[in-house]
Amino acid sequence: MGILLLFPPFAADGRGNKLTKYEICDDDDSGSELKLCGPDEVAAQIIAVAGDTCVDRQLDDKGRLKWTHALHFPEGVPQEIEDLCEILTNWLSIPNRADLDLSLSLDWYKQPDDEGELVHTPTGELIYRTKYAKEPTWSSSRQARRELLNAMVRAVDTHPMLAAADVISTPPGSNGDGTSFGEILGREIAERAGRPFVPMSGPPRAQQKEEVAREVRNDFSLTEVVRGPLLLIDDVFHTGVTMESAARAARRAGASHVFALTAARTLRR
Repeated sequence: MGILLLFPPFAADGRGNKLTKYEICDDDDSGSELKLCGPDEVAAQIIAVAGDTCVDRQLDDKGRLKWTHALHFPEGVPQEIEDLCEILTNWLSIPNRADLDLSLSLDWYKQPDDEGELVHTPTGELIYRTKYAKEPTWSSSRQARRELLNAMVRAVDTHPMLAAADVISTPPGSNGDGTSFGEILGREIAERAGRPFVPMSGPPRAQQKEEVAREVRNDFSLTEVVRGPLLLIDDVFHTGVTMESAARAARRAGASHVFALTAARTLRR
């Protein structure tokens, strides 16, 4: 008799994951069941947004061959939750750090093509054409900047947890003068999203190399006391150390929750 090998339906990537698929099964008598195939971070977001309108359910043996999570909604799955599932099939949910309640990226910065060569994703291309433009005034660079800003503002407006943020800030740039690409991006997103922007300060430091592990810093600080949820914005998520350092500073300043949104996530850990 041969050995039956059962493979899990989803293998999590420690750098970040998208929701692979979801399915809503309606039952007129008992409500609806939302089945997910994806990381725990996705299920946690949906449960946080749904609140007491859903109950976490155990999958049976057959269900575990196809799905990772099952959530029961006695009154049916709200449209807000269905919309959230849809966007999480496109965005990366990054495993949480100690002081971060949620970390999202719109996409990878690069991905392998059919020949195995690393190429920019559409989001990565927007960053490249904007941040590293030889001539920022060219129409192609200005268009890329508009598209990048629009995509990130839509993310702030459409994800229920990000939309709940009262203020926006950014990790300080390596020059320590408030002029980094991420800081400028954060200020523009805050203005377009109608949120107050609270600057974060920090001393000049060597530019981060994504392959170099570093310790979380304690020398970042917000310029104001804050209350309620705070959203951190940056262009690229590398190791996560800078973002976690910024989250720690936000907690010290009084933030009740800290969320992070970056345009892209690098492939290296």
